[in-house]
Amino acid sequence: MTFWTICPKLSVVLNHNQLKVVTIMELNYFKDKLFDLLNETNELDIAGLNVEDRTNRLTVTMADGSKFKILCQTATL
Repeated sequence: MTFWTICPKLSVVLNHNQLKVVTIMELNYFKDKLFDLLNETNELDIAGLNVEDRTNRLTVTMADGSKFKILCQTATL
């Protein structure tokens, strides 16, 4: 498989002589969507969300007082 990055949001993958254009999601966009998803859910009893943009962390505080940290990073192919 051959992988080329054309610009930060667009890449081209050549696999078995088939050309495929792939859109790459940016980290900040992903963090925003993750925040929205957690903020709008009724499935979890979330009492609070705290975003630490500089460290790419999201702290989730549950109604029972427990806390969870989510670290967002881009993964390399």
